[in-house]
Amino acid sequence: MRVRIPALTLPVALASACADFPTCDDAAAFPPSVVFGVGETELTPVVDGAMLPITWGMQGGQHVWVGLRATGIVHRAKSYDDNPHVSFALDMNGAMIGSGASFDALFGATDDARLVGAQLYLDYVDPASIPEDAIYTASVSVTDVCGTTLQDSHNVTMGW
Repeated sequence: MRVRIPALTLPVALASACADFPTCDDAAAFPPSVVFGVGETELTPVVDGAMLPITWGMQGGQHVWVGLRATGIVHRAKSYDDNPHVSFALDMNGAMIGSGASFDALFGATDDARLVGAQLYLDYVDPASIPEDAIYTASVSVTDVCGTTLQDSHNVTMGW
């Protein structure tokens, strides 16, 4: 028995698969915003004065589980290189003490995209050398394929 597939089946299937990727026009339909947050599996927005929890790795390293929630950006693309460029940073008195970056597709939709469970790696810092009342600046920056850049930062303390 021979199965016949109509000639338009493949082009229609390919077009519908590509339709899942948002365009710059799709993103422009929503107000651009980004919220910096923490969390390994769920995102908790960070506010000024929040304490960021430090995770100690098995090899003695330190990191913070971070993420973001964004609207108005192209949150995922067909090509890995066209995915949003996300960077996280932590500084103390203007000196960077931690960072993390990725080209990740964000989960969700153009009006509610999320990245959770990224790692902001910390340079080794001896907690005993840090004043208890030290203030840090934690930030996130995300740039999409359309050139839209969104940023959020907060003054925080650290849970050494």
